[in-house]
Amino acid sequence: MLAVVGKRTVTARQLLDRLAQFKKRVGNVTTTGQQLRQLLAGIVDEELLIAEAWRRGWGDDAAAKAEKQRLEMQEMLDWYHKKFVRPQVRISDAELQRLFVRFNTKVKARHLYAGSKHVADSLYQLLQNGADFAQLASTVFRNPELRRSGGSVGYFTVDEMDPFFEDAAYALPVGEISKPVKTAAGYSIIQVENKIGNPVLTKTLFNERKQHLYRYWFDHKMQRLSRKHADSIAAALDIRFDENTLHRLFAAIHKNESEKELLKSQGKDIFNVPMNGGAKLVESRHNVLTVFDFQQKARFTSAKQRGWIRSLFTLREYISGLLIRDAMLQKVRQAGYAGTKEAKAAVHEKLETWLLTRMENEIDAGLLVSEDSLRAYFAEDPSRFAVAPQFALNEIVVLKQETADSIKAGLESGEDFDLLRKLYSIYPDPKKKTGFYPFYSADDFGGLALDLAALKIGDYLGPVSIEEKFAFFRCEGRRPGKMRSFAEARAEVERTVRYMQRDRNRKKAVDAIRKKSTVKVYYEKIKSLRLK
Repeated sequence: MLAVVGKRTVTARQLLDRLAQFKKRVGNVTTTGQQLRQLLAGIVDEELLIAEAWRRGWGDDAAAKAEKQRLEMQEMLDWYHKKFVRPQVRISDAELQRLFVRFNTKVKARHLYAGSKHVADSLYQLLQNGADFAQLASTVFRNPELRRSGGSVGYFTVDEMDPFFEDAAYALPVGEISKPVKTAAGYSIIQVENKIGNPVLTKTLFNERKQHLYRYWFDHKMQRLSRKHADSIAAALDIRFDENTLHRLFAAIHKNESEKELLKSQGKDIFNVPMNGGAKLVESRHNVLTVFDFQQKARFTSAKQRGWIRSLFTLREYISGLLIRDAMLQKVRQAGYAGTKEAKAAVHEKLETWLLTRMENEIDAGLLVSEDSLRAYFAEDPSRFAVAPQFALNEIVVLKQETADSIKAGLESGEDFDLLRKLYSIYPDPKKKTGFYPFYSADDFGGLALDLAALKIGDYLGPVSIEEKFAFFRCEGRRPGKMRSFAEARAEVERTVRYMQRDRNRKKAVDAIRKKSTVKVYYEKIKSLRLK
């Protein structure tokens, strides 16, 4: 025991865990006694804030009860996947060899989209009866480019399409047409038009990349198995929708939205739609859900998940997901994990993390910054709020020097930067979420700023060592710098001033709590810790 905060204690294990997090963030630096004292002091401050949250009754109020219920549900679902899905992930050498070839192959394909299995099957039958693929694409797509191109998605490689779309396309011979493939957005019928592969793939190169391939495929195979597992549960539940209620619900959720707005909608309000809550929405082998039942179950999903409801297909999948979740939770309860000491401890720890965040947000909300102080801080040195030159960067980040050396050799011999990133980088494609490479300010890179600023579009820099990682950067675009007015920079000025005052404000709040608390910290015990 290293500290006592009221009735709470801080253990050596907590300090060592915090040290490990610290080293992961800043690098494996030499540990000093001063660092350990600072980390311990930080943990004590957090314990004071958590204890204060409990004292105020925040741990038992309505918001906490709702959060605890969500955390209990998430803990059971995590346990379910560890128990019933993760053990199914087995990876053979042959799989890794096929994946290696896939990483070195680009596929050109086109597809027909359908929002339901019935429509997809009808389209597939038309193709089997001799219908023209491009002609059908001109009727099923609203997007002018997809209509004009016959549903072409162009060339793609690993991790650029839905996983099941990708699997089907790579498995198809050139010219053949797939049966309907279920994806996250609906159903696709795929025709592969061309494949371009690397003709020189050696066993030595495979062995060099085998470890990276294994890590990549383990995570992605887990995702695929999770989706297949959920689909198997849905099939067993025999889920049936009341189509009239479903259509009215979708229309109510997205009332007055154009098709373009629908694609951009995020986290729509599904809890206050003008509908009869008692209307039957869906039924399965085990129960019947009304609109009201659906809304209650949906409260334990995130705004991001609700934002996924952009079509009738995704609404069906979302509602089916709630029924699948119930089936998983029921199996966890039957297995006896719910309510165990282990489960309760995991939920309690996460709830206290939530309470800490809630206290910190409360402290931050009380921080008042006047307009005059913002203007005065800006006037001291307007240049610090100037827009620095920016560049869009593609990146490859790896953990080992040997891997970085191998990438450098590959780049120097003309290998494709994007292909090497897919094979080696511990981070995903930088443009995966938005379709664009993110722009960074030169100021974000400290001592590397001048080197990066000197890059021309298409040039790369690396490897450079950053926080125990090795990175390569390729310039994909540039923007010049400029001075800004106070009005243009105001939001950044306020963030800066708030950040500067936040620590002082937090310390003031913690000190006020400390005065009415019993705190004992045994810094001398740090010396006896055995650090691995």
